Amino acid sequence: MRLAMRAVLFFILAFICPQPARAATKVSVPARQPYTDTGIDLKDKEPFRITASGEIEIVGWSYMGRDGFDWRVGPRGTYRHAKAVKDREFPVPSADKGPAPGYCLIGRIGESGTPFFVGSEYYGDAHAAGRLYLGINDFDVSDNNGSFTAEIAVGEEAVAAAEREDKVVFASKGLPEGRPVRDARVVLLYVDGLRYDVLREMALSGYLPTIREIFFDGGTDFVNSFTVFPSSTLASNATLYTGVFPNRSGVKGNNYFDRKKRKCGTYLEPFGPPVAADELRPTGLRQLGMVMKKAMLFPFPGAYRRHTEERSGDVLLLADYLGGQGMKFASTLNPILPNSPPDRYEVDASTVIPPFYFHHAKDYADEINARYAKDLVIRPDVRVMNFWFPGVDASSHDDARAQFGGGRVALANVDARIAAIRDELMRKKLWDRTYLILFADHGTVGGEGTLLQKFDVAREFFYKPLSDTDRDRMPDPGSGMGCNVSWYDDSFMRKERKKKGFVFVDHGEGEARVYLPYSDVDSGEWLRRNNLYNLTHYAVDPGYSPVDLIERLLACDMGEQNLFPGKVSGRPVAQVLVKLDENRVAVFGQEGTQAIIERKAHGNGKYLYRYIPSRGIRNTSEGRVTYEETDSGDPLGYIKAGVPPGALREFHTDREWLEGSKYFRYPDAVVAIANQMFWDGNIAEREQRYAPDMVLCAAPGWSFEKPEQPSGGHGYLLYSSMHIPFIVSGPNVRKGIMISDGARSADLVPTVLSLLRIPYDSERFDGTALKGFLKSEGEEDSSGSGGSAKALLAGLPYRDQQIDLSDLVAEYERRKEEKQPGFLAKNGRYHGHDLEKPTDIHVIGADLVGVLNREAFSDLDNLFDLAYPGDNKKPIGTGLARLTEGYEKLPDYYPKERFRELLHALQIKEITYSNASPIVFLNPVGAAGRGSAYRVSLLIEWLEHVFTDMDRGMLYPIRDKNIRVVSNVNYLLEGLRITIDKISWGVTHYVGKAIYDGIYKLEKGNEKVVRSVKGQ
Repeated sequence: MRLAMRAVLFFILAFICPQPARAATKVSVPARQPYTDTGIDLKDKEPFRITASGEIEIVGWSYMGRDGFDWRVGPRGTYRHAKAVKDREFPVPSADKGPAPGYCLIGRIGESGTPFFVGSEYYGDAHAAGRLYLGINDFDVSDNNGSFTAEIAVGEEAVAAAEREDKVVFASKGLPEGRPVRDARVVLLYVDGLRYDVLREMALSGYLPTIREIFFDGGTDFVNSFTVFPSSTLASNATLYTGVFPNRSGVKGNNYFDRKKRKCGTYLEPFGPPVAADELRPTGLRQLGMVMKKAMLFPFPGAYRRHTEERSGDVLLLADYLGGQGMKFASTLNPILPNSPPDRYEVDASTVIPPFYFHHAKDYADEINARYAKDLVIRPDVRVMNFWFPGVDASSHDDARAQFGGGRVALANVDARIAAIRDELMRKKLWDRTYLILFADHGTVGGEGTLLQKFDVAREFFYKPLSDTDRDRMPDPGSGMGCNVSWYDDSFMRKERKKKGFVFVDHGEGEARVYLPYSDVDSGEWLRRNNLYNLTHYAVDPGYSPVDLIERLLACDMGEQNLFPGKVSGRPVAQVLVKLDENRVAVFGQEGTQAIIERKAHGNGKYLYRYIPSRGIRNTSEGRVTYEETDSGDPLGYIKAGVPPGALREFHTDREWLEGSKYFRYPDAVVAIANQMFWDGNIAEREQRYAPDMVLCAAPGWSFEKPEQPSGGHGYLLYSSMHIPFIVSGPNVRKGIMISDGARSADLVPTVLSLLRIPYDSERFDGTALKGFLKSEGEEDSSGSGGSAKALLAGLPYRDQQIDLSDLVAEYERRKEEKQPGFLAKNGRYHGHDLEKPTDIHVIGADLVGVLNREAFSDLDNLFDLAYPGDNKKPIGTGLARLTEGYEKLPDYYPKERFRELLHALQIKEITYSNASPIVFLNPVGAAGRGSAYRVSLLIEWLEHVFTDMDRGMLYPIRDKNIRVVSNVNYLLEGLRITIDKISWGVTHYVGKAIYDGIYKLEKGNEKVVRSVKGQ
């Protein structure tokens, strides 16, 4: 009896008394074993913590070397995968199927449990009861070596871990303002399409060590920064490099449609020619024509004055402001800048891209840019050095999971290239006086919790046949409009009725611009734009009554074909934007919501804006606008977000709208929409020819692209597309803080000018110089006072959709197979021009000429590397690098700098098999002899410096820099150098363009014939 009582008491005490925590357990996790039994059994919902260390090798020796990816990794794994594994099935989705890193430490509970990411540190509650197993996130562990060591704590021991350090958030208005260092330089690191949340997550998790060290730990983060609408490359670039909104730059997207010529074009050719820059500031022969026109008007004072006044309003690029101060601007390839691709770029492109592989040229753009930049952008005489990295954006367009898949690989590679830029700045002794700005042109949508579905508005709405089952002369619900349709680079889709009238649709991803003939699709009247009345009473066919295009577009419902019901709405069009008059835009949204954006002049080219939630917005046939105000809802969801309708109806400055909407699903949308829809200043005259009738905005989860594999996209009004990184680092910059004030891409140019102490007229800009990041004299680093970063980040709209760690690509394909949605069926029409096909004529020409334009010494290194297995061995390149390093260590004396400059001018390492340029075949830029002209220019510049040095030596006692003797010849040499450069560039641009366009027209002519034969 006594024994039984003791047993009962033991069980009672066991339940009511706290049990001691289990001691932490160390487990070795071999790299060649898929899973290792830890010997630890977890209870359901029991907390546990894993900390891991160690290093493994994930692949053996290879004759191709192990360069370009991480083959030694720690428990956190790597995003720098080999290209060969991008489509492999990792236990936890990785590479292009993301978002987990490859070869990391993973876990599972139970032998058949779902694998989960562990990395170097993990804390959570067990999602089920069972045995804990740890393993390697590798599809094939047989070629691995080494092991990880994991320390596992369970229960109270696991809960006792310290919180991560919280960064500090400030408002810039309350911070003392410092001054930039004198003779500063600025490095612009522009990562195309980069999402802020992905950048921050990867940096703070250790996958972007350089970006974390320089920017997040060593700089000031303007966390609430936004781009323009549409959030696409060219519109954003125009604002980034001019400091003005699209209503003044005129670059409102990647493409354009000319109503007068009824033809379309693009600003963004392969390899980024300066077409858009030429729109902003004429160059080359256009520039010569402007000068001649001005000279011819000189005898006529009135005409001369009017012409001068018109040109004084031109939008200037950042490079123009620097040039006006005698400062140099150097850049890698960039879509908006003149003279792009830059000198010698084709040599770097031909050397980096493998032989006969130019159809994959875009995959190597980051590597080409970094290679080019090392010698020709990072220079002591350059004050602003611009670097463009398009790889993240390109990967996001090619990858279903975008920056939650292959885009992370590209971003990890960008981090390595920023490290190389930092090292080169240090080697050339430029680091200490250099400010670095990391930014993006736009964000990216897609891949978080679903994959973007494609809604081809041209084919699925305008071209889709008309139907009228009840014979009431009105199209049925879900009917198409039965129109002929044209759009950029896909020729023409014509209905059997063979009418000449057509609709032009400029597909974006998150937006589409629609151009219509006036009133009737067959009217042929293109130079008269449709007002709201016409769009709601539009004639699409003589046998039907006029239709309300806006209502029909918003009512488009993919219904049962939607692959993600419950997560994504079946309606792909979220808003339709229509310009009402010179100061008002109508916004039509789902559920009958409507609003008017109105502006009024606020002096000096600035405006005040208001947003009026409305209903019944309409035009009378005479053009008068009527509407009723409402408090029940609005198409941007601002009332639902808690903003009082009365506050929306009041006029506010553009900065007040930015501050008030920066945490909403549609941030800065009021100002962004207005600046897309209005045409002001010198571009007002272009509106009649180039403005669309309406702009469509895609709903979350949808993209207005032609049917293809799912991918990420941008152009949206949505937060993850509009939000961009903007982080500053450098001398006397406040470290490790965040500034909560709203910022814009338009702020880049005035911020750079302020850092360089260049005076400027603030009225020329829509942006403003950012404040709060420079420490005042004697100020110490932040002590930690200020707001909480965790609280700020938790409130960002990214949290609307949590990251899905499952294999979304497989899930998407399964659902697609089940439903077979028609809108995902690929368009099988023949295309005669496709730069991603090795059989394209441009690509064939580039491949043939590119082989001749490769660097001979680099190829010798490659041949040597193939002969020896193991890590890459580049004896010639390594030897030249070591000679350079040794030379730099020699004592400084006069001839040293000039000798270095002479070697650079000779471009010995860059000797190629010929001087032909492959880019002439891929793009209207680049012609034979460009490389030679560049060498000649460098040698002439070297001679100028030598003659200047001779004067300084002879006139040293006088010490008057204005007296010139021998260096008078520099006037002639400089003129000769500029002439060679201008002629070389002119031949490159115009001859190259003629060749490119000629081949393109042949391709499109062939396409037309083939489609006719095939009945397409």
